[in-house]
Amino acid sequence: MMSSRAFNKQVEIWSLPTPVADGFGGNTVGTPVLITTAWMKVKTLKWQRADTANGLDNTEGNIEFTMRHREDFDIKSKEYFLKYRGSEYTINTFPVNSNFTDFTITMIGVQN
Repeated sequence: MMSSRAFNKQVEIWSLPTPVADGFGGNTVGTPVLITTAWMKVKTLKWQRADTANGLDNTEGNIEFTMRHREDFDIKSKEYFLKYRGSEYTINTFPVNSNFTDFTITMIGVQN
């Protein structure tokens, strides 16, 4: 179990822009929407943790985000991105229920 002091960084979770009909038979790109903010543990990845199975052979700009499991919110890696300190991070891994305890969710974000 992780101490509540570990979750000391506020991270924004945004939805990816969706196509919007332009009225002429085509689409334009919509704007991202802020879904929620969450307090997370934010950790830079070290070179030893390169995850080649998920296409991470270079850990520069990659961050591990850990948040508390929330019943009111289900994070979807393909539909959301994260904003932390003004930078955007694409969620590169499927959010993992750490140790199957339903207490924390861990994901890796790649800086855009």
